[in-house]
Amino acid sequence: MSVEIIRISKNENLSERLSSAPESTRVLVLVIEGEPIVTSLKSPNKPLIGVLKCDVSLELINFFHLCFADKSVKIGGLEAQDLAKSGLINDVLDSESLESHVIVMAERIASLAPLAISGFLEAVNMGMKMPLEESLVFEAQLFSKILATRDAAEGINAFLQKRRPDFQAS
Repeated sequence: MSVEIIRISKNENLSERLSSAPESTRVLVLVIEGEPIVTSLKSPNKPLIGVLKCDVSLELINFFHLCFADKSVKIGGLEAQDLAKSGLINDVLDSESLESHVIVMAERIASLAPLAISGFLEAVNMGMKMPLEESLVFEAQLFSKILATRDAAEGINAFLQKRRPDFQAS
């Protein structure tokens, strides 16, 4: 399991920092401690969790698959608590528990089947850009591709044998 924590401070280039993450990383956690420089962002095919510890723009939260904020943070001038109620961010926590909560969640996600997770993210990211019929076909093709992997067989066998799976991303 590989969780990479990247801390972003004020005026750092977010794209450059993302590209520095090791390829073997299964989950990226971005701790935003200062408003970053955001150039063209491409969502990676691995879970991307945002931890907001400072005021940021509203556009930034759309980049994350999951997003958590310190209760004192404002996002686009709006209270984080209000954005959580509306579903734009996942949760608002105290400073003391914010990072530990997110790291536990990231480790749990990293323990899941990496090919299934990346396939899910690809289906969501690409499917949002397609008409419904095309996205359903695309999703079915991804499902078929993932079902033919060793990880899929490992997941099924582990379930039948009542043991934890050992996913290898193959």
